[in-house]
Amino acid sequence: QEFWFKLHCMQRRRDRSGNQFASPFSMASAAHPTEASQDMPDNAMPELLVHLEVTMLSGKVVLPETQFSASALVSSVKEEVRAAASIPVRHQRLFWQVSALEDSASLGELSLPSKAALQLALVLPSEEDLALARHLLREAAAALNSLSLRDLAELKQLSRPPAEVESVFEAVLHLLAGIDPSIQLNSRGSVKDASWKACKIIMKEPKKFLSALKNFKTLVNDGGIPERNIKSASRLCGAPYFSPECMAQKSVAAGGLCQWVLNIIQYYNIVTHIRAKFEGFDIMAEISEQVQ
Repeated sequence: QEFWFKLHCMQRRRDRSGNQFASPFSMASAAHPTEASQDMPDNAMPELLVHLEVTMLSGKVVLPETQFSASALVSSVKEEVRAAASIPVRHQRLFWQVSALEDSASLGELSLPSKAALQLALVLPSEEDLALARHLLREAAAALNSLSLRDLAELKQLSRPPAEVESVFEAVLHLLAGIDPSIQLNSRGSVKDASWKACKIIMKEPKKFLSALKNFKTLVNDGGIPERNIKSASRLCGAPYFSPECMAQKSVAAGGLCQWVLNIIQYYNIVTHIRAKFEGFDIMAEISEQVQ
């Protein structure tokens, strides 16, 4: 899969004194320097320059207008895009008209007009990764849809729920640490109080509580969830009774919440895996619609 960008080009010549002037860029002018030599001595041959700007179809500029020599290789354009927008070179593909450009080709070989549009395709994560992310989000959303405000209200009234149920809400406390201001934190940013009393506080307003859970995936996509939150919650998920089926026997709400916790943690892991492949480039901002 690929995302497409436009790369706008303008050509300039520079004489020996450093002054620039517009000139059509064609294979004829590039291949027959003797024509230009009729107007100036050999030692004053102008340097053929290319000015490129890389713009996403959304209008976002990923490479402001940058000057290249006509002898520069296509690979040098990719390096500039990487430096400007953190898009790894291995995830870039440049096209001229309908042809993919080889990294070893020079810009002068492309027979570009004075104004041209190259296209930059962004190589996306594998379909396998995207399909898994979509599946996990669907499962997490279905789990939240199974929760009713009445079930949460009933749980909130319990003075001491079964230990299994309490562990599910403790996992949610760890996931929301630093996100829900009602959760007390220690000096390391971890949950300070994981008691049932603390769990009941985050459920004080059930609608607000569910809204925070539904928004969690957005925070994952934006890189806003600390890794320590996931690690702390994951330790609880390793218990043999931490499954939707076991939890549902104790509480319908706990069963649905357990399903959400398990899927949202796996979603965090696959997003982290995808993000690592793209180094510093915010790939999730570009593919968020594809994983909904």
